[in-house]
Parts: sequence; C-alpha cells; structure tokens
Amino acid sequence: MAVYTNFAPLGTPVAGDIPVYQANGSVMWETPAPAPSGSIAYLYFGGEQGAWAGGGFLGPWLQVGQAAENTGQVPSPKTGTVKNLRIRLLDNGLIAGDPFIITVRVEGANTLITCAIAVGDNSAADLVNTAAIVVGQYVSIEVTNAGNPVAANSFYATIEIE
Repeated sequence: MAVYTNFAPLGTPVAGDIPVYQANGSVMWETPAPAPSGSIAYLYFGGEQGAWAGGGFLGPWLQVGQAAENTGQVPSPKTGTVKNLRIRLLDNGLIAGDPFIITVRVEGANTLITCAIAVGDNSAADLVNTAAIVVGQYVSIEVTNAGNPVAANSFYATIEIE
C-alpha cells in the first residue's frame, strides 16, 4: 500500500509526483513516499491501442498507448534493482510474423529487460535481466512492432523494484 506525502491540485506538481484521477473528473497530484529498505515495489502499467503499428508506451493506468514516452513514465519509489518484467496481451491482433517487443526503459534509455510476444501468444516475461534505478528516476515500458497492421490489443505489465 502506498503512502502519499503531498496532495496538490492540478497544475502544481512537484518533481516525482503522479496524477491521481478522482471520480468527479478532477486530478490531484500525489508524491509517493519512498519504499522501506528491503521491500519490493511493484509497478503496474497498461495500454490499449486500436491498431498498434510501430509502437508506443504503456502508462501507469489503462490508457490508449502513447507515442510520447513522458506520458507513461513513473517515478521509482525506491533505489534498487528493476527486475521481473511480466506482460499479458489480450486479443493478440498480430497479423504477420513480426512480434511485439517489450522493453523496460529507465530515464529514457533502454535496459536489458526485454521480451517478445509472437503471433498466437498472449504473455511473455523476462525474469533474468535487471537494471539499476535510483529513487525518483523515471521508468517506462515501450512496446514496438515492425509495422504490421494489427487489430485491437490491450497490454498489462508489471515490474518489480527490489
């Protein structure tokens, strides 16, 4: 369970804040408190796209896949090691042989944490590769495809920071 230390109205976030959308449509900015030492932080991402040709970024909530990375970046709640990427794909709409390539990025740069979802598959994982991260650095998940037209796809992903 996250502990939040700052609540501010839309338009006044501080570095590392995340948007929290309220039921009435308003937005509050929350600053997650750093996770305790020795704990594991789980980050959840999702994205949905009608025709995911080329690629885009998943976000910290289910959203339409975004072309701009900054819309899907999440600040790390702790210093540690990013690991254990797991991704699920609903409605695999790949038409031809080019797989979806899923890559974890830290501060806008690719890490070695990556996996692929091929035609007919619905999940993938990288439980081997890791990357270092410092509290507050931004992490994102990029999904790319070589450009084959695809039908609707919904992605759900998790990573761990230990």
